[in-house]
Parts: sequence; structure tokens; C-alpha cells
Amino acid sequence: MTTGVLLIRPHDQANALEQTLSSEGYQVFRHAVIETQQITLSDEVLAQLADTYDGIVVVSPTAVGFLDQQLSGHKLTWPKGRYYCVGSGTAERLVAATHQAVTYPAPEHTGESLLALDELGKLDHQHWLFVTGKDGRTLIADTLRQRGASVETLEVYQRSPLHPNISTKLPEWQQQVDIAVVTSVQQLDLFFADLIDDGLQWARSINWVVSSQRLHDALTQQGVKTTHVHKAQNATTNALVTTIQDLQTKETKTVTSQSSDRTEHSAKPTEPAPRSRFYLLFSLILLVCVVILAGGNYWVWTQQQSYRAQTNAQLQTLNERIESSARAQERLEGDLFRGLQSSLDERMSRLQQEREREANQRREEQAEERQAMHDEFSQQRNELERLQEDLDSSGMRMSQDLYLVEARDLVMAAGRTLWLDMDRPTAIRLLQRADELLRDADERSLIPLRQQLQADIDLLDNIEEPNLEELAIRLSSMRRQIHDLPFNQQQSQLDQPAETNNDISGDFSEWRNNLAKAWDSFTDDFIRVQRTDELPAMQLGHEQRSLLVSQLQLQLQLAQQALMQRQTVNYREALRQTADWIERYFDIESQRVQELATELRQLSEHDLEPDYPTRLLSEAMLKDAVDDRLEGAN
Repeated sequence: MTTGVLLIRPHDQANALEQTLSSEGYQVFRHAVIETQQITLSDEVLAQLADTYDGIVVVSPTAVGFLDQQLSGHKLTWPKGRYYCVGSGTAERLVAATHQAVTYPAPEHTGESLLALDELGKLDHQHWLFVTGKDGRTLIADTLRQRGASVETLEVYQRSPLHPNISTKLPEWQQQVDIAVVTSVQQLDLFFADLIDDGLQWARSINWVVSSQRLHDALTQQGVKTTHVHKAQNATTNALVTTIQDLQTKETKTVTSQSSDRTEHSAKPTEPAPRSRFYLLFSLILLVCVVILAGGNYWVWTQQQSYRAQTNAQLQTLNERIESSARAQERLEGDLFRGLQSSLDERMSRLQQEREREANQRREEQAEERQAMHDEFSQQRNELERLQEDLDSSGMRMSQDLYLVEARDLVMAAGRTLWLDMDRPTAIRLLQRADELLRDADERSLIPLRQQLQADIDLLDNIEEPNLEELAIRLSSMRRQIHDLPFNQQQSQLDQPAETNNDISGDFSEWRNNLAKAWDSFTDDFIRVQRTDELPAMQLGHEQRSLLVSQLQLQLQLAQQALMQRQTVNYREALRQTADWIERYFDIESQRVQELATELRQLSEHDLEPDYPTRLLSEAMLKDAVDDRLEGAN
């Protein structure tokens, strides 16, 4: 009968021992009562590890793995110093991680044996690092401090009790487990805490293999007899397996000895019974039955082999068809991706050309308008020069008339500044200066002109202009938010393939299930064609989604350029196109998507061109006043 062995260890620490015992022919059961979790170290703590220590003690392979993972993640190296550990398993992992020499006690792998080393006897004024788990045994650190060292404790992992329900496993253990292996006092206490009544009785009746005297004493405290507790030389896999094999050998010898004694005491001399014809006939019939059964078994075996070969051939055919279908699907996906990429590139190129053409047309129109205004300004300047000459020739030298002419020039300059440069503050200052000149003229007939000047100043002062800087900042913020927007459910499902269990078992008794799984896997990859009255939604892969995000950011950048150039048409078109794409491809149920789309719609309603008046009435009144003065002078 196969000996059953129960390993009371965390799942990540039982693999090597389980494989070795299985290869030796033992039936292995695993049971974890704790799980280890990494404690994330801060950047400041990791940076301090760059110091050099007189000695570094690492208590377990788990501590080595967790600390090495965090150091590698921050691209840091292990600290410099002499490395020590308790056992050979920890030493192997520590050497691989640090590439430095490691010292550990032998043959016993315990903290007491490590502290018994001569080089750890006197540690005055030395700086040591102790790498351990949270709430772990502090014997080593405390002893190092007592010997004069300053010890820095670094906790890199913590143990969490699992308290699994063992009521379903206990009946199987009671029937098949003969030996239990435990290497931690904490795990031993948790295991016995989960047992009740018959479970405790069973646990106290089986043999236990432990790695230290502390575990031996803990088991005797739990009610296990000393003869049922067997201490291995250390906690390594080889030492534990050797102890289990020795224990099984002793039990086998004991059972054999007891069986021999019973046989010797029960054996009595007997005379051979006479053979009868009935006995010969019964033996002949039994022999014929055996031959018939053997022939029947052979026929069944040949049928099974034939059916198995036929099933394997069918599975091979199905696998070839599945691979062919997968290659066809990959080609189809590639063609679809290239077609979609080409379509998007062509559409974006056409859209960019349209934007550039509209921008060029708008710039040409603005240039024509500026040229017309400049021509008008030149004409007005020539007219001013002519009027100045007329004034000079007519002998008009009165200060009031000069104030009037200068005020007219300032008003005309304010109009040009307003319409050509769209500089409203400068235009208002020019009108205020013209009003000051008319005030200095101190003439009652100019009061209506001053009133109109004040009305024009109030009109320009009350005109609301869009805050271009604020709008530009909001657009920049939206560009950064595009990366964080969730795609709609249909697009998200593309990267989440359905979780199906179509793995084919190697057990021949499950050939029906294997054949059904292979058929399901094959038919799931078929392409189904069906008629529909609606166009399917465009399916975007990871590359298409990245391209879409880039295009959305480009649209917002075009909107910013149009904003700074006060191109309302291009500005609105870019924002509306961006909002349409967001509502089409992203999760419209998401609050962030709704808020961003709404804000884009609101921003697209802004008019970038201020509603300036087409003409200043004060300019016309001043021109008429100057003309009247010139006619009166003539």
C-alpha cells in the first residue's frame, strides 16, 4: 500500500518536497494554513540599503524573493556586507540574488546553530541588517544586540492565517495519510487549532516529521507521543525525505517481524490431504475459465487500441482544421486592420487638406480685408494731408481748430486700431485722448462731439470678448484627458476573450469529453454569416484605438490653432468633430465621457470674433465739424 504524506506548508514552499516525494512513490497531500504577502517598502527605505553593513542575516527563501523583487523593480542592488542565513535552501537563493558568498550552519539549520558560529561571538560597535517577516522570531536579532551590534530590522513580508475548512479533507487524510511534515511552529499551532474531536485523535496517532527540537516539543505539548515525532537533521528537502524513508523502513521491518512471529506460533504440522477426483475436476474448470477470461481481456484490449487509434486520428484531423481556421482568421484580421488603417489615413488626410484649404482661404480673405483697410487708411491719410495743406493755406491757426483736427485724427486712428489689429484697449485710450483734446479746446459747440465720444467709449468698453487664454488652457486639459477615457463596452470586449476550458485531457477514459471539447473549440472559430438590416459597429483593436486617441488630440490641437487665429469656423468644426468621435467610440454611460463631450459642445458655441461696431459715429461727426470749419474759413 502506498504511504500517504501530508505537507503542512504554504503552496509556494511545498513544490520541491512534493516533487521529490512523488518521484519516490509516495502519495502527497498539501495543506496550507498561512499565505505570505509582500510588504511594499518605501523609496526612502530602499535607498538606505545602499549603505555597507558589517553583517546581513536573511531568515528564509521567501525573504530573499520578496526583497530581490523590490530591489530589481527600483533598479537597485543588494547591500554590501557579509551574508548569513539559517539553511542551505536560503543560501542557494541568496547567492543567486546577491552574487556574494553566504555563510550558514551545518548540519543543523536552526537559528541557534547560526548564533553558535565563532565569528558571531563578539560584535561590538558593528552595524547589522536583519531581513525577516513581520511578527517573525526575534531570537537572532535580540542575540546580536546582546552581543554589542546595532541591528536594523527590515520586514519584507507578512504571514496571514487562512483557516481553511478541512472537514471535507479530513476523511481522506484519516484513510490515506500515515506521515505529516511540518517545519514551522506557527503553522503547527494553526493546524491543530482547526482540528476537533476525531481530527485531533487522528493527528495524535500518525507519525510526524519535524526539522527542529522546538517543533518536537510543540508536538508533545499538543498530545502527540514522543515515539510518533521524528526529527530530521534540518529543513532541507533531502533531510526531510531521508527521515521519511527511514521511518517507513523501520515500520516495514516492524510489521514483517510481527507477521513472522504470528506465523511461527500458528504453524502446526499437518498431513497433506488426499487429492480427489472432485478437486481435479474443479481445477480443470477453473483453468478453462482463466483461459476464457484471458482471451476475452485480450480481445477487449485490441478493440480499445483500435478505437484509440481511430480517435487519435479524428483528433489530429480536427486539430489540423482548427489550425487552418486560425490561420484564416489571422489573415482576415490582418486584411481588416490594413483596410481600416488605410481608410482612417485617407479620411484624416482628406480632412487635414480641407482644414488647410479653409484656413488658407480665410487667411486670403483676411489679407484682402486688411489690404482694403490699408488702402482706405492711405486715402484718409492723403486726405488729411490735403486738408492740412488747405488749413495751412487758409491761415487757420486757431488752437480750437487744431484741437478739433487732432481729435479727428485720433478717432480715425482708434477705428483703424480696432478693426485692423482688434486692439480694443488701445482704441479706447485713443478715444479718451481725443475727448481730452476737445475738453482743452473749451468750446461749447464741441459738447455734442464729446458726448458722442463718451458714448463710443462706453460702447467699446461694454463689448464682451472671449478669453482666448482660458479657452486654450481648457483645450490643453482636454487633450490630457483623452488617454483616460474608457472605450464603449463593445470595444472593450475585444481584448477580453471568453474564458472557456477546452483543454484536452490525456486520460483515455475521458475520450468522449475530449472529443466534445475539440469539436466545440473547432466550431467556435467558425465565421458565421447572417443577414442583418443594420450595419455592424466598427470594431477597433488596440492599434486602432491608439490611432483614434492620437487623431482626437490632433483635432484639439487644430482647434487651439484656430482659436489663437480667431478662426471661428475651423474652431467650431474641430470641436464638433472631436465630440462626435468621443460619443461614437467611447463609453457614453461613463460620467467622464459625458462631461467631456458636453464641455466640447459648449466650447464650440463660442464666437471668437468680437462684435465690434462697423463705424464710430464720433468719427463722422468730427469729419463734418472739420469740413464746416474749412468751408467757413474759405
